[in-house]
Amino acid sequence: MNTEGMGIRKKKNNESLVTDYALKHGVFVGISLVTTCLLAFMAVYFFFRHDSRLVYIDAAFASALLANLLVYRITKRLKPALRTGVSLGALTIIFLTFFGGRGSEGVSLWFFTLPLGAIFLLGKKEGLFWTIFYFLILIWVMWYNSRIIDPYLIRFLVAYIIVAAFTFIYESMRDNMQKKLGRTNEKLAAAQKTMEKASEQLSRYLSPQIRDAIFTGDTWARIESRRQHLTFFFSDIVDFTGTTEHLEPEVLSGLLSSYLGEMSRIALKHGATIDKFIGDGIMAFFGAPHSKGKKEDALACVRMALEMRQRIHELQGFWAEQGAQRSLQVRMGISSGYCTVGNFGTEDRMDYTAIGSQVNLASRLENRAGSDRIFISRTTYMLVKDCIHCRKVGNIELKGMLAPVQVYDAVDLRKNLENRNETIREGGEGYSLTINPDKMTADSRQALVNTLQKNLDKLTEY
Repeated sequence: MNTEGMGIRKKKNNESLVTDYALKHGVFVGISLVTTCLLAFMAVYFFFRHDSRLVYIDAAFASALLANLLVYRITKRLKPALRTGVSLGALTIIFLTFFGGRGSEGVSLWFFTLPLGAIFLLGKKEGLFWTIFYFLILIWVMWYNSRIIDPYLIRFLVAYIIVAAFTFIYESMRDNMQKKLGRTNEKLAAAQKTMEKASEQLSRYLSPQIRDAIFTGDTWARIESRRQHLTFFFSDIVDFTGTTEHLEPEVLSGLLSSYLGEMSRIALKHGATIDKFIGDGIMAFFGAPHSKGKKEDALACVRMALEMRQRIHELQGFWAEQGAQRSLQVRMGISSGYCTVGNFGTEDRMDYTAIGSQVNLASRLENRAGSDRIFISRTTYMLVKDCIHCRKVGNIELKGMLAPVQVYDAVDLRKNLENRNETIREGGEGYSLTINPDKMTADSRQALVNTLQKNLDKLTEY
């Protein structure tokens, strides 16, 4: 199964966790710093008013908050720092209540910051515990300091309950949204997994280019077609029936699957759109649904054919071990030109294919090609001649064609032949012959053949 989608989902989940942690980090540091600055400002204010008792109270709370931030700085862990902070806050309040006299002046800031922030930063359960814990401390401080019902303290108590309730409700709503988002992500992940399975199954019936075009919306499942320049490829095994007539059905199926599998791998490597398998034959084309250009499509097709032929030579030993009594010989035909390509059929059943004279020409070239030969049309030759060395076969009459067709035989990549530099040298008493076929043009090669044939009769007269 394709793991790319799973990797993307995991990456998104990690990014979500990092974002959530960064948000909580910002809230924690922000609350701590703002509260510390306010307490420090109040301490300075009371210092200039010569009220040492309130300076002492505010400085104590500011020290507790700074200690909390220091713990977070050292541990790099948010929750332990928060627990340390609220614990220090509780101890500070208790200490000031016992030893600092009336401590409600500095206590109020603390009650409306870190304990309530704990609901958001530590979660509903633990945050609610600290909120209730501080609420009880608040009641105790009021009773301990006043021992009477003070309207100001009652208003403060009601405000504390309202803010705490609002924070809890907000956090509950945020949790519900996160749960809904999580369920939505799970549904999307399940849908994506289903799409991946469907894509994997479709890839067994459709060429990857057509499958991708359907999923991206470039191609729609409706009857439509267009004129486009394509390069067509046909191949089949020469005398496949005679080669495999003595094989058991299972062995024959395995041999054919191995051959088609290797050829398909090479075709997809070069970007071919595999149209169909016809027994041991293959039909493919270049230029649709996406084209790299007329020349590039033709070059890719001929390079594919050359690599297929080379791979067939390499696999002869393996197929012989599988039971093939004769070597598999393949013939291929290639032609380029404009045709009609698109979805053909009915609304209920359609095929993405191409029709036109160039399709028929490529098929006829494949039928006339000999074993291990790659016959290409003149239109293809004109596109690839700079990179592919071809031999001119001549004008051949093909079935269904009104006039003879100029045919070329694709030999190899020119860069490979330059490295090979094969030379024919023959000599003896009274004669010497040196020929370098790779450096000869089609015209010079034909001229040499004519010269040898013309002088053959003269030689036989002696």
